[in-house]
Amino acid sequence: MRKSFIFYILCLAFMQACKLENLHEEVESLPAPTCDNLVANFNINNNSCSWPCSINFENRSVNGVNYLWEFGDGNMATLSDPEHAYAKPGTYNVKLTVSDENGCEKIIRKDAVIGFQTFEKVLGEESTREIGAQLLALANGGYAIIGSKNDNGGMGLQAAILRLDVDGNQLWEQTYGGFADDRAFSGIETSDEGFVFVGNAQNNDTLEKYDAYFHRVFDTGNSWFDNFYVDTVRNTSEEYIYVSDFSSVIQASNGKYVMLGTSSRFNTDDQSSTTSIFLGQTRGVKFSNDFEASLYGRPSGVDRGKQIIETADKSSYVLLGKTRLPGESDDDPYLIKVDTSRQVIWEQILANVNDIEPNSIVETDDGGFIIVGTKNPFASNSDIVVLKVDPAGNLSWEKTFGGTGKESGTKVIEAENGDLVIVGETTSLGAGVSDLYLLRLDKMGELIWERTFGSAFFEWGIDVIQANDGGFLLLGGKSEQFFNSFRSDILFIKTDDQGNVN
Repeated sequence: MRKSFIFYILCLAFMQACKLENLHEEVESLPAPTCDNLVANFNINNNSCSWPCSINFENRSVNGVNYLWEFGDGNMATLSDPEHAYAKPGTYNVKLTVSDENGCEKIIRKDAVIGFQTFEKVLGEESTREIGAQLLALANGGYAIIGSKNDNGGMGLQAAILRLDVDGNQLWEQTYGGFADDRAFSGIETSDEGFVFVGNAQNNDTLEKYDAYFHRVFDTGNSWFDNFYVDTVRNTSEEYIYVSDFSSVIQASNGKYVMLGTSSRFNTDDQSSTTSIFLGQTRGVKFSNDFEASLYGRPSGVDRGKQIIETADKSSYVLLGKTRLPGESDDDPYLIKVDTSRQVIWEQILANVNDIEPNSIVETDDGGFIIVGTKNPFASNSDIVVLKVDPAGNLSWEKTFGGTGKESGTKVIEAENGDLVIVGETTSLGAGVSDLYLLRLDKMGELIWERTFGSAFFEWGIDVIQANDGGFLLLGGKSEQFFNSFRSDILFIKTDDQGNVN
């Protein structure tokens, strides 16, 4: 009996073992999920396009069901074939994650390249003299150049506006003035997308002298209104002749137009003269003949106004000028801060720097100011000079840039990241007699890079602005004649963010 029971137990164990073995074989024989059939891939159409442009992503994946695109700029999409517009030029690493119905995933990465639009254009006509003074990036796209033009072979000039599209191609050109001399030194786009320019002009009726001049223009280029601003602050009498100009104009945050320039008084008896910094401001928001004026400087001094800016807090204006102290033959930068009622807050003469022609000023993000100009402007080895002053106008530091030849600094701006970008002229570097000179400095005035633009002839820089894509737009001049006297063209250049033209 016992042997039979043991035999029964062994048989049951044997049968159970067989059953488990057979069950194991049955599970292993089921087909396991595989990801080998899933392929992630895509093509980039319109790659390496010039900004602004959109990139089309063509999905070439196989057996995918779900797609996650990461465009490399923080944006994502789940479409099969998305289109994406990047906010700035650059190289962006695009990631595509593809998954199928079994939960398998595959990833692929490729670079999308958005390039900078760059160009170099010479704008002008045969046998004309065209001079650019200020470059404007317009609210509705494209650019405008404020300047002057002569197309009759003589020395007289007419004010001019040249309207360009985003590629630097001319859309229209308008000239302003009669047979007398009219010159535009500065201009702005107004809040209604028209234009204002200032300078000086001869009165067509008298032709005796130059007066400060203001001209208002519609957005089509058609003239709206012009006016001579005669210096009404001084006591006018027959023994004096007054000559004035405006070299800079802004539309302040209160809507008023504010102009800065110079008023000169000549004594017809003893032939003596004095010059003062001349500030004009319209009384109302809408332009009229009614304006307020102030003079700044010493009663018998030699003072000239160069540029006006509105401070970041919108409470005041800073006037950049120059002065010559008694007994000296060299000029010093002259800074005046005034409130919106034209009352002086402070003034500083930077007499501890030597023989500087200041040309441009910009407020920095720390509330101070950067001044750019030319040191020893009449010497054969003049240099670009950069001055940093604190919010009270006190000098913080001075830097100079130049080689063995002549360099001059014309305009400075603060780039998006706080770097300083300067345009001017050099005879030490470049390809020709003189070249347009572009420099980028850090906040402390240390050189990051420098570039020159030119041919075997004469080129020079006048203005610079930063483009929407982070590159730079340069306004300059070009001439193939000695001293640039009777024939010159406008030079218009668009660079990338490193100052290069492709």
